[in-house]
Amino acid sequence: STTLHAQQAETLASFSGGTFDNVKGFGGPIVSGTSIGGTLGVLVGGHGGIIIGDSFGISITGAGFAGPRAFKGDDLKGNTSTDLKIVYGHGGLASEYIMDMHKFVHLTIPVKVMAGGIGIRQEAESNSDDDSDDKTIESTALFIIEPGANIELNISKFFITGINVSYRLVDGGTLKNFSADQLSGLNVVLVLKFGH
Repeated sequence: STTLHAQQAETLASFSGGTFDNVKGFGGPIVSGTSIGGTLGVLVGGHGGIIIGDSFGISITGAGFAGPRAFKGDDLKGNTSTDLKIVYGHGGLASEYIMDMHKFVHLTIPVKVMAGGIGIRQEAESNSDDDSDDKTIESTALFIIEPGANIELNISKFFITGINVSYRLVDGGTLKNFSADQLSGLNVVLVLKFGH
């Protein structure tokens, strides 16, 4: 019993003495501009995670269109210029290699692996302004890989901001209105990290 307590104390000491000293937490909002199927929109979401040893980060991330995005499309009844709306969102894991984190300006290379979904909605015939009255005419699940590059600025010890440019590669799902290639696209993201 004494030996077991000594081993537990030694384990706790090693955690507090070194292993977790190199782990820092962060979180913050994400705002990005992107194009899905030729329709420009703003994705709003957030991310939170840890940075290990000032060189590797892992986080949970998610975002969705800030409101449905209008476009002209196929209503699946033979009308190809119907007023429709895109509803889109994704979420998953991001890993990030960080170069020279202690410098005021530094570069990171993130890769996100996410699941997502897209729905094509048609406005309700009642002419209601309430988006919840719209009906979904087609939808599909998506698998997304999004590599990118960040230029970040250490504004303070507890706040980092930067710009991310990434490319969303979409696979899966079949829609009448959009192919997977049309759902893939460039993103420009405002990065905010609070914590450390």
